[in-house]
Amino acid sequence: MTSFWPTCVSQLCRQDRGHRRLCRRRYPSLADHFRFRRIYGALLPISLGISLFGCTPPPMLNYDTAMPAQTMSLVQAPEVKDGRARFREIFCALLQSEPGADDSGCSHLLHVLSDEPRATAPFRVLPAHDPKIALLFVPGLFSDCASEWVAPFRSSIERLRTLGYTAEAIPVSGRSGPAHNMPIIADAIRRQLAQGHEQVALIGHSKGAVDSLVFLDAYPDLAVHIVALASVAGAINGSPLGDALSDLYSGRLAVLDNSLCPPGDGQAVSSLRRAERLTWLGNHRLSGATRYYSVVAFTSYEQMHFPLRVTYNSLAEIDPRNDGQLLHFDQVIPGATLLGYANADHWAVASDIEKESPLTATLVTGNFAYPNAILTEALVLYMLEDLEKSKATP
Repeated sequence: MTSFWPTCVSQLCRQDRGHRRLCRRRYPSLADHFRFRRIYGALLPISLGISLFGCTPPPMLNYDTAMPAQTMSLVQAPEVKDGRARFREIFCALLQSEPGADDSGCSHLLHVLSDEPRATAPFRVLPAHDPKIALLFVPGLFSDCASEWVAPFRSSIERLRTLGYTAEAIPVSGRSGPAHNMPIIADAIRRQLAQGHEQVALIGHSKGAVDSLVFLDAYPDLAVHIVALASVAGAINGSPLGDALSDLYSGRLAVLDNSLCPPGDGQAVSSLRRAERLTWLGNHRLSGATRYYSVVAFTSYEQMHFPLRVTYNSLAEIDPRNDGQLLHFDQVIPGATLLGYANADHWAVASDIEKESPLTATLVTGNFAYPNAILTEALVLYMLEDLEKSKATP
């Protein structure tokens, strides 16, 4: 096992009692052996990132949620609106309506930062669903490389389909930049229009939010049909990891096993460099026909999936409030409505590794499964209520 990971991870295995079983795991059958190798092939970009960063020193900042909401944006960026109080109402009400729900509330699932407004009293009823709006999900970096075992938004799509929605994942290339993926998104939108859906909402995870933003700018004829774009742990400002790993990816990682996922244009990581994303935001005005929403994710080291813990530590040198891939203040679309801060890492906020692939979970899971399908439904309900309000407001 340790041959797959650099010395730093071997040390983690010895020090982290919760993952000693991972380090000792053996797969006696030939089938398990080959599946083990394919899973780690999908995780190779992360393991090489680990070797790049090595063991990082303790962060200067402490992990602390006693802070106000923050964003990092350009001087001329439109103001972010605060929708946290109402979103919390919707999310908690959905959670309490689930079979077997307890009375623990949902404050452990959505961070309560120091400036979050209190919900209005009395409680407002939940918005009504509107399945006339098609919901298209845009996954992010390397998403197709592990789709055999786990895929972003799979549980969310299943849940929304039972509520009557047309809900689909757009098959973008996880190893490509926005220029490659824009036409794929455009084709998916055209198919929905051809099927009679005049209104479409996009929900993007990680780099999928970036691909969606770039698509809206490049296809104004289709953007008029996109009533909403929601980012879930979206890489809006890019990531310091994109700067650190782009040269490595374009070099050594260009020879990744293409049987796991097609190579695409190879621009996935370089498109997430901070300068590239912020420059793009500065040079492009977001579509006025679309309303924007952002859900941010961050959690503690102890609740990180195992491969994300080292990249978490690297980002923690800047700010420990990160999701293992992105800093919290980089995840908000300029001018969007901020819906909340999910207490989840970059994978848990959109994927159900423990549910979809127990074998993969034994290799990479932490100790925290997140109700991301309920989070997504709450996002959709907030969006529908907000869209209805916008029709009544001239």
